[in-house]
Amino acid sequence: MSKETANTLKKALAIIEKDGWCKGVYHHTNGSHCLAGAIGLAEEDGPKIRRAEEALRKFTGDHSVVGFNDKRGQSKRNIIALLKKGIRSQQQLP
Repeated sequence: MSKETANTLKKALAIIEKDGWCKGVYHHTNGSHCLAGAIGLAEEDGPKIRRAEEALRKFTGDHSVVGFNDKRGQSKRNIIALLKKGIRSQQQLP
């Protein structure tokens, strides 16, 4: 399961790196995506999406990835760092 979650987060990271990052909407008209939007594009299965979001929430101090993504002063750099941290944590699990 952790390998699946790491793969979902890797896909979301690639989506944000390729298409760009945004706040306030899941998918911006300019083609960019918020964190939750990128995870949703990376994975269609609801339980897998929830596991990916859970893996990130433990590092955010926030109740939702949407809340973390949309925080005042948030940046693409922080979102990418969070995704990388989540990927590393999931790869270390059995």
